[in-house]
Amino acid sequence: MANQNNSAGYFYNSLVQGQFDYIWGGGRLFFTNSEIMTLVGVNGTLNSGNLTASRTDLSGTNGLDFIHCRMTRITNTIINTTVAGGNGTANGNVAYISCNFDDNYTNPSASAIALPVILWESGNSNLDNTLPRTFGGIVLPEGDGRLIGARTASIWLNATAASCA
Repeated sequence: MANQNNSAGYFYNSLVQGQFDYIWGGGRLFFTNSEIMTLVGVNGTLNSGNLTASRTDLSGTNGLDFIHCRMTRITNTIINTTVAGGNGTANGNVAYISCNFDDNYTNPSASAIALPVILWESGNSNLDNTLPRTFGGIVLPEGDGRLIGARTASIWLNATAASCA
């Protein structure tokens, strides 16, 4: 989606559909109030692979950011969509803030953890908002500068302040 580190994209009230690693790249992407829907997995299988593969680094860009988004799947037979995969780069950043997740979504892949991918989380829950969801990332508390930056499109897309602790 954003091949170069100087790429940027803003998605509002959008429907994004795809399969393996369908939101990826080295640029800055900001998704808000959108639905992110996994269609099928790798080569059409039901085991669906990764949602994101961030190729960013915090020295120059903030990465992939999801605010108030719904992570869904087209059918209940799709299983094991990891929130971040190993096709990114070391220190690739993905933030999930106040998002709702289908039960299909799981922790980052072992290869993403080995990179390591930076995963910021805050206030996520299941689809009907009855249970909190976390994925083993850095849970950002209220007042944290990174959370303030991740919630603000102009900060995130201009690659300023969000990467600061």
